[in-house]
Amino acid sequence: MKIAVVADWLTNQGGAENVVWDIMQAFPNADLFTSIYNQKKLPQFAKYKPVTSFINNLPLAKNKHQLYLGLMPYAFESFDFSEYDIVISSNFACSKAVVTKVETLHICYCHTPMRYVWGDYIDFIKRYKLPQFVKLLAKPILHKMRMFDYLAAKRVDRFIANSSYIQRRISKFYKEDSIVLNPSREEPIKTQQAIEGFVNTDFYLAIGRLTSHKRFDLTIKAFNKSKKTLVVAGDGAMLAQLKRINTNPNTHFLGFVSKQERAWLYCHAKALVFPQNEDFGITPIEAHSYGCPVVALESGGVLDTVNKTNGVLFNTQTVESINSAIDELEKSKFNKKQIIEENLKFSSKNFQKKLKQIIQKEYDTHKKIYCRSTSTHK
Repeated sequence: MKIAVVADWLTNQGGAENVVWDIMQAFPNADLFTSIYNQKKLPQFAKYKPVTSFINNLPLAKNKHQLYLGLMPYAFESFDFSEYDIVISSNFACSKAVVTKVETLHICYCHTPMRYVWGDYIDFIKRYKLPQFVKLLAKPILHKMRMFDYLAAKRVDRFIANSSYIQRRISKFYKEDSIVLNPSREEPIKTQQAIEGFVNTDFYLAIGRLTSHKRFDLTIKAFNKSKKTLVVAGDGAMLAQLKRINTNPNTHFLGFVSKQERAWLYCHAKALVFPQNEDFGITPIEAHSYGCPVVALESGGVLDTVNKTNGVLFNTQTVESINSAIDELEKSKFNKKQIIEENLKFSSKNFQKKLKQIIQKEYDTHKKIYCRSTSTHK
């Protein structure tokens, strides 16, 4: 079988890029296609010699891919997949728009239906500080993108959803069934490296990119009220604002932390606090891989990963709900070893094994249907 893997773009390290890496590890002889590739940011993909689109050569494309979203549909339609038996698209934007022959099986691993055109598009427009006339122009453009995205979804033979939450979004917006296969997390590492100058291990942890939708502000406000110890690890656009709203002397901002330091934090934290709605949420399963329980919003992808054996869920994004959940956690007893053992199902090895099984089954079915239809017309 000749296989092609298609990624929206490969310009920065993130959850979608980890999935593309896992797919390439499962199918090491596959060819890799993407609209834009930034080798400086993602050197590990260089050995696969990614085939890029015409956008890759345009000004600022490798660092500002958002400038060329309007050209993405044409970029993916320009690729030639006529020689391939299977195409696997890793998709949250436009990669599922690839055009294939009827004989070719197109499997789409969907991270989410395009967020800025489905469901959340009003919030998307409100969130960005743009002139009012630009926001008015955005609406008809997003309308056209919505129509394109729906039609592109109809080119897919089979969807794989990264969570039960995304499975429901695929059903609602694309009217398609899907198979759920949760992504993997990084393999846990053994470390004794403590954070320099940080001795206290009676703390809660908030970690990740400090962006608005991850609601670090809500976590900080909750700890302003409780005065419990909170460690905030990560960097991002919200850092200065988060420091301004903090009034708790027991909240510590560490900034960027290394992989070893992150491992130490997961090992020693009383719990990870995760108040945002995510399509899946890699951070909670990373925490679980070290035996760290999670206090999470009862929404989105965490419903696949957080339960009574490994954390506490709260149902509204409020200071009171977070603090009530933390109080409940402190009254509970968690088995660290059990949390780690249950988390093994999220290993890269397990993901790759299940992915290969799904694709082989779908290909066998697709081939039978195609062979029967062609023999009927002979």
